[in-house]
Amino acid sequence: MCKKITIDKNIPDWLKNPYTDDSQKRERSENEVKFVLPKGVLSELKKNIDLEVKLIDQIYLEKFIVDAFKDDLSLPQDKIYKEYRIRHKGEDYFFTAKSVARKVGIQRDEYETEIDSFLFDTIKRKSSQIANLKRVKKTRYSFITVLAQIEVLVELDDYHITGKGEHSYDFVTCEVEVPEVRFAQILQKDRFFTPDLLFIKQGFDVTGINNFSNRKLAEYGFVSDSFSGIKNWLQTFHSSNIQDSLNALSNKESESINSLPNSEISLLFEMFDIEYPISYLFPDANKDILKAKKSLEKIELIINRAEKKICTKDIGLTQDILTDSKFKVKDSKGRKDTSDQKLNKMDLLGKGWLRDYHTIISTTAYLRLNYKPQVFRPGGVGYIYSDTTTRGAHTSDVIASSMQLAKQMGLNMELCMASAAMHDIGHPAGGHVGEEELYKLSKKQFKHHIFSLSLAEMFGLNLLREVLLGSYYHKRGKENKLETPPGLPEEYGVIRIADKLSYVPWDFFDSIKNGYLSENSNHVKELINILGKEPMDWILKLTNAAVRESSEAHQVRFSEKSGEIFQAYQKALNIVRDEVHENINWESLRSQIKICYNKIQDSFSKIDPVPVIAYITDTELIQLTGLIESRPKNKLLDLKELKLLGFGFCELIDIMTAEDFDDSSLYYESSEKIVKEQ
Repeated sequence: MCKKITIDKNIPDWLKNPYTDDSQKRERSENEVKFVLPKGVLSELKKNIDLEVKLIDQIYLEKFIVDAFKDDLSLPQDKIYKEYRIRHKGEDYFFTAKSVARKVGIQRDEYETEIDSFLFDTIKRKSSQIANLKRVKKTRYSFITVLAQIEVLVELDDYHITGKGEHSYDFVTCEVEVPEVRFAQILQKDRFFTPDLLFIKQGFDVTGINNFSNRKLAEYGFVSDSFSGIKNWLQTFHSSNIQDSLNALSNKESESINSLPNSEISLLFEMFDIEYPISYLFPDANKDILKAKKSLEKIELIINRAEKKICTKDIGLTQDILTDSKFKVKDSKGRKDTSDQKLNKMDLLGKGWLRDYHTIISTTAYLRLNYKPQVFRPGGVGYIYSDTTTRGAHTSDVIASSMQLAKQMGLNMELCMASAAMHDIGHPAGGHVGEEELYKLSKKQFKHHIFSLSLAEMFGLNLLREVLLGSYYHKRGKENKLETPPGLPEEYGVIRIADKLSYVPWDFFDSIKNGYLSENSNHVKELINILGKEPMDWILKLTNAAVRESSEAHQVRFSEKSGEIFQAYQKALNIVRDEVHENINWESLRSQIKICYNKIQDSFSKIDPVPVIAYITDTELIQLTGLIESRPKNKLLDLKELKLLGFGFCELIDIMTAEDFDDSSLYYESSEKIVKEQ
């Protein structure tokens, strides 16, 4: 009787598994969410999405009919099914059985087998003798879209249901089938911003109501063309009305009971497995009354779903989109030193990240960033204006941007703030040019994001490991992508993106101030036209684009998928790098670093000069160079004199010359080893 099932070519790979070519039937657990929709939604979708269309004719079956044909249908005996139907789709005929939903109404077992036309007609004739036969004709519109980087199957059914001696009912449902329960929960909780799926936000979620099947919708007819049925009924049929009905039941006031439409009362009780209208006629009805009263909370929940407010602005739709991925207290790797019980308690209460933030911004390493320019420095190297961006101002922008990104998407804002505050404290004078020069002089693999970890350990900050790693991963790796590194907390991606989206706008406008870019050039005008006239306009636009893309991908990221905004960002980045950085004369900076490096190495022979030079601010570098050049070449630096002259880098020399200093905190090893040690 059975034959092979044809596979639709566009079905996602994860959904093809049950449809093996050597199988005559399929038996599987499906994960799906279900919404009842206004019919107008379908009209809009037809205009905007390429839909596959199929006509389906189906009949719901009673259990005794299925039992009569059990040998032909080969229904598994180890499962309990609740809904049975036969359907005609194109040239094919199917028998389907579905179980009661599990796991908050999302997952249920499904058995389906293809049958021949003779068996279909035989079952149909047998069923036609049943008084309450429900025949369904529906048009199925289906398409594949991407949710959280996984393809999902979307099926919209435009129902027309008829029954003997009754009115016909029309309604539209949407089922989104996903590979895992967690994807269904993303949809149910509105934790998504997939443009192709935004229409379901206009619908009414019936996923978690086990007895609220399409068949029940058909039997009670609460859905009309204008969608004034089930949703409006739930909004107007308040708990007080339900309470009156329950009181009527307990008092056996039949007139009060009959004052409400029988279909509404029947559905209410059937939804919650209460036997009505039989039980209230008997003395033990109080048990059912109590059960019904407990159901009021469930009904209130349903009403709240129906009255759910929908934000019409795109950015509002992304609110708390990644809450399920938020870094939690239980995910924390803790601290290296756990001897402080008060601090341990703060960590358990989720206050440790904020403590670390305040610890970092109170350190001299953080405060010294205000004396390290981002690109243009005093004493030459393209310097003209005194208000060009410092690395301290940049760090403040990164903190603000990471807060916005994390808060908007529902991630751990305090963790992002702490990692953002720390991310650049290891930057040497001269920025990336300073890094290059330190490598030439020492032959050591100096990187600022690694030196930040060294400073945290040298100053005994005892930060949470995720704060350290969040700072470390702000640097793009070999993949050079603006997204969360694979397998790591989404908050790390937030820091990475916030850093890049904060420095490009300021570097661009500082380059205009310093004469390296002309406001009248076509490419500058083009970028200002797209992103705005001020750096903060750029940061806001770029951040909003990153939020939107991250929401669609269900992962923190910013890439070419953000279209014109990302292209403008990339173009600005390339312009600053190729037309500005490459044309600045860095020789004065390189000379100053070399002079100071050699003199510190000679004067303090027992310590590594690299950390000291990395800790020196640009202002101190210029002043120290002047001091060295004003004296005989063989004269060494004196630590006490340097302190009297106000050189703040001396505190690092004090730490490194102390007897208990452990130079293993100076990281020059491979990134893999450093991360493993944290």
